[in-house]
Amino acid sequence: MNAQEEQLEKKYREIHVNDQLDEKVWINEAPATPFVGENYGANGLPKVLVYGSADFGGEKKSKDNFFPWVHITPVADGSLLTVGRYLLEIFGKEGFSTKSKDFLQQIAVSNYGKFSLTTNKDYARVPKLLEASHLYVLTDLEVLKPDVVILPKSIYGNSFNRLLKNENLSKPAIWTIYQTSAGVINRSIKEQLAKVDRKETGRSGWTQKWIDHSYSVFSRKLEPITNIY
Repeated sequence: MNAQEEQLEKKYREIHVNDQLDEKVWINEAPATPFVGENYGANGLPKVLVYGSADFGGEKKSKDNFFPWVHITPVADGSLLTVGRYLLEIFGKEGFSTKSKDFLQQIAVSNYGKFSLTTNKDYARVPKLLEASHLYVLTDLEVLKPDVVILPKSIYGNSFNRLLKNENLSKPAIWTIYQTSAGVINRSIKEQLAKVDRKETGRSGWTQKWIDHSYSVFSRKLEPITNIY
């Protein structure tokens, strides 16, 4: 555990003690702190925080454990890492590794929704339920000071945008995505990379290998995920 993870864990523990959950609604377990790579923000790289949607149970790993295991399924199964790395490619953010394990060490990842419902359902579109995680998300921003936040569009619209406005926080670059779900994005990634003159990368580089090892990826074409706020 590095210094930033230790700081996050301390602050998370304080919030969890002082901000009790309704145990009829939530599984009242201490939330997992973000994974922060050892090279997060190092060597002049932008600080990139990638959010999955919410903790609602279940674990999947990537094929042949190609992607390193962390406590967030869309990261461990490869889908969220693939899309995050793809967006950095599209937007010309250089210096990020095309090796999955090294790339994970250059970013921070977490679930936006920090708790599981007793019904074990996703709640990415329910503002009232997302509010239970606001203090933790604010802590993420305070400690990690991201330059770029990548997160599901539904969570941006139902929670994150209002949180930034209400707290009068400085706004990082925000790239919204669809939630990861089963499907194939091989062709879509190639098409998008070709549009920005990266045909070779899309056809024979890191993308094909990452996609081949991902358990699940986006079920829609990738044009809609490149929203910038």
